[in-house]
Amino acid sequence: MANSEWLIMHPEAKLVNLLASHSDHSPILLHNTPMIRNGNTYSFRFENIWLKEDDVEEVVEEGWGRGREGEITIKLARCAEKLKGWGRRKRMRFKQEVNECGEEMERLRGRNELINSERYKEVQERHARLLIQEETYWRQRAKMHWLKEGDLNTKFFHMSASARARKKKIDKLVNEADIEVKTQPEICEVAQNYFDHLFKANIATHDPVLSLVAPKVSEEDNERLVAPITKEEVKDALFQMHPDKAPGPDGFNPAFYQHFWNLC
Repeated sequence: MANSEWLIMHPEAKLVNLLASHSDHSPILLHNTPMIRNGNTYSFRFENIWLKEDDVEEVVEEGWGRGREGEITIKLARCAEKLKGWGRRKRMRFKQEVNECGEEMERLRGRNELINSERYKEVQERHARLLIQEETYWRQRAKMHWLKEGDLNTKFFHMSASARARKKKIDKLVNEADIEVKTQPEICEVAQNYFDHLFKANIATHDPVLSLVAPKVSEEDNERLVAPITKEEVKDALFQMHPDKAPGPDGFNPAFYQHFWNLC
């Protein structure tokens, strides 16, 4: 039996029930070899934890280029590039700060001097804020929208995020020749070919059939449907979304747009 600590250490472990020809007890095979991935598969994703940092506004403004003309896609790509490097440095510094706070709290614990007591409270508060940030990081990955921030369920979120990652992972696919493929490039090729075929242009004409269908949309309704989308409509729809919902292809989730709406 594997406990939660073991699953955290081995997130890609997988059990397979093997066939047994002469027994009603099937052997179990444990696969614990990490899936080989390309080194350049990392894609940008906005982290909600960054919104707690004082200098995130400055990074986004620099990437967006306040007062500069340009396509919004270019501005977002520039923001993503700035945030990716900044976020990587923050993550490394974050782990270091957690360790430093823990070590200082251990040194100060048990001392009765007033100055040390005040310092201990400061470090303790800083440590608590860091733990809440870590919780935010894993809660976003776990997609547990029904839990509120501040519950300090970091271990639970970590387990949930790991379970989601295992559930979403594709170990193999069957290609058009009915052959199983297991390497990352082959899996990507099979998936791309499938969707290319699924969504290719259909040259069939439906005009004879459509001419027999009575229209259900009035002219007035049609005018509203084809009218240009306004900025207010986009804002209303965006602010109704949960901040932790999955990001778009650009890596930015609703939390980013909700927080930086006035900048965008």
